[in-house]
Amino acid sequence: MKRKNIPLSDNLSSLFEAEVGVGSTGLPDWLAEERHVCRGIVLANGLPGQGQEQWKYTNVAGLNQMEWALPGKTVDEHDPAIKPSGENVTHLTLLNGHYLQVDEKDMPEGLDVRALSNPANMDCIKPVLQRTNYRRESIFTLMNRALWSDGLCMQVTPEANLRLHIHLVYGGMGRSPVMSAPRVYIKAGEHSQLELTLTQWNRDKVPSFGTACVDLDLAPGSKVTYAHEQRLHAKSYQFTTTRLNVAKDACVYALDLATGAALSRHDLTATLQESGSEAHLNGIYLLRDRQTSDFHTVIEHRKPYCNSRQVYKGVLDDHAHAVFNGLVEVHPGAMGTDGYQLNKTLLRSQNAVIDTKPELQIHNDDVKCSHGATVGQLDPLELFYLQSRCIPTDEAKAMLSRAFVVDLIHQQPSEYQQTRLQQAVKAFFD
Repeated sequence: MKRKNIPLSDNLSSLFEAEVGVGSTGLPDWLAEERHVCRGIVLANGLPGQGQEQWKYTNVAGLNQMEWALPGKTVDEHDPAIKPSGENVTHLTLLNGHYLQVDEKDMPEGLDVRALSNPANMDCIKPVLQRTNYRRESIFTLMNRALWSDGLCMQVTPEANLRLHIHLVYGGMGRSPVMSAPRVYIKAGEHSQLELTLTQWNRDKVPSFGTACVDLDLAPGSKVTYAHEQRLHAKSYQFTTTRLNVAKDACVYALDLATGAALSRHDLTATLQESGSEAHLNGIYLLRDRQTSDFHTVIEHRKPYCNSRQVYKGVLDDHAHAVFNGLVEVHPGAMGTDGYQLNKTLLRSQNAVIDTKPELQIHNDDVKCSHGATVGQLDPLELFYLQSRCIPTDEAKAMLSRAFVVDLIHQQPSEYQQTRLQQAVKAFFD
């Protein structure tokens, strides 16, 4: 019988029993109280077991087998490997959840960045934390809320047009396995345009356990092109929570790419809050060996005349395992809703597994919604055609696999993101 909860190991319990503050002094009372409550919930509930509906296909018990440590104070110097070059792109880095400071003179006009390690900046994150009921959060989101010690709070001014790349980096040379809790909040001002790329990767081969939380608010008329790259090494465990709040006539194009980690999960929620808001949520997962990636997405249509499109595609090899659970919810009164959802998976091995569950919950009659899922294998005729042109079998399989997912990359309006994502997909199959 599968358990609904798995008790925390002594090691994990010790991390949540200690009092952890934001910065060195001056922790606000409201935040101290929230962290105390969140720690209590984590200690009481433990890890989610496969007896819970939302975790029935994903086993997280392996987290108890590692000896995790919280990150210490991070050096201020930027590692050149962390900060790649990019034309007209602002690069910001969180190393094990700690913000590596960038001189204000290097910030572009129209971007206000505040480090959450400074208690004076707590007011900018307080509304974000308090608009969600932490008692109903995922246990890994609660872990983040209990342990985060730094992060970024960013404001894009109205009418601005910016390109931003945020690096969530885990590990460090010679360190023990590290558990970290990065937190990022971004607000795109009215009628602003933002290209936002968020990359998760490791500095070294040391095991890492990340519980990242990203909140992105789109003001009326804004447009955000968002790419999320999870490219962690095979000893990593990553649990990410992303919330997209889309206001009137705002639009978000998001692409979620997962090629790394031993076990990863992404809980992504897009809330269409006002009429005219629009969300395009696409995803690509490329897995091999015994990797597991779990995607739980929710698109909420709260007001009339909002549109959403969602397509997730994956290629699984060896004993890889993927989970897709996508929910489109149309609230009462949200007439004129147009929603579309599709999950397609290509299995390149007899041992690969996909558990897919697209869902619609419609509380209104005047809507246009559809969903579906397909699972298949490489077309033997297409493979034979390439082989007949003297293309080696492995290369032919890679070509067909890339072609299966690359159309989603082409839908991203950002050329910078298209280039990065295509390089990541190519690197996976090379």
